[in-house]
Amino acid sequence: MIFSTCITLQVPFSFITASIYRFCSVVYYNKNLFKTKQWVFICIVCQWIFGLLMTLPVLLGIQPYCVTSQWVEIYKLIFIVIVPSIVFLILNIFIYATVRSSSHRIQPSSLSVMGNTSRNVQQERMSRRDIHLLRHMIIMFLIFIGGWTPLYALFAIQSQVLANPMLSKCFTIWSYFRTIISCKRGYGFQNSKFDYLVVDKYLQGGEVMAFARDGTRIRHTIKKEINDLTHNREGLISMNIKTMRFGITLGPMPIFDNNKTQVIFGEIETRMKIIQVINARGIHHDGTGVRRAIEAYVVDDDFHADAPLDLVSIGDTRPSAGDVGGQPIDNVVIYTCGQRN
Repeated sequence: MIFSTCITLQVPFSFITASIYRFCSVVYYNKNLFKTKQWVFICIVCQWIFGLLMTLPVLLGIQPYCVTSQWVEIYKLIFIVIVPSIVFLILNIFIYATVRSSSHRIQPSSLSVMGNTSRNVQQERMSRRDIHLLRHMIIMFLIFIGGWTPLYALFAIQSQVLANPMLSKCFTIWSYFRTIISCKRGYGFQNSKFDYLVVDKYLQGGEVMAFARDGTRIRHTIKKEINDLTHNREGLISMNIKTMRFGITLGPMPIFDNNKTQVIFGEIETRMKIIQVINARGIHHDGTGVRRAIEAYVVDDDFHADAPLDLVSIGDTRPSAGDVGGQPIDNVVIYTCGQRN
């Protein structure tokens, strides 16, 4: 990214360098330095040095996992399009004004030597040269603006308006979740069940029984990630950093926010009505017609992770923790999953 930004900056800076070279040659035509090859070399070296220096701030915007801060695209728009355009326009206006004034200064001497006929020819020749120069400047400026502005303006707008703020706040666990749904680790959520429902609270699923060659169960611990997103509405997807199980909220769940290992990493965009229907159908009851009691009792062994979303069936031997749930009445299976194109 740094290399590509540096190379891209050289394109508009080459326009600026050419304009500076031409400006000095026209305005300071009596200076010997601006007529030498050394001046060309100085312009090229300064162009690259300035381009490298302007690339350095981009380093500050690079976050872990190759994510860039939103201000980086705005920075590129400013220094690849806006600033070079302004400098390019100002320099060429000065060049045109200098050439124009020079044309007017040449006219009187021409008139004194040549007659009225030669005066008209000289004036027409000067006018044509000015018009040609102005036309050339306008075309070059429009090509420059038209070629670069749409691309970097789109990037800047996308980073501010279209970018999902939730993604930037929970990229670590989102990346981990993506590797599972895409079977990058050799196993995934396909054909696993949503096997736990607390009515009007949350629906949990994604239990994956993956084992290593020696028979031990595969468990993952993701680098702890904390963001300011809260379980304040339905349709939010959260996961514990020590488990592959994930839950979908069916309403506000402030209790999850008290657990520092529970992280929101997404939300349901469409078809939330399906989840609502599953919630409305409720959970299975035991033979007595009473809901099978499941307490939010946290354990940490080979089959459960230390997280509120991993609950243990304890029957009637222990008091309920308040939020009682169980297996949904409907058999809810993740039929297919993967990355959407």
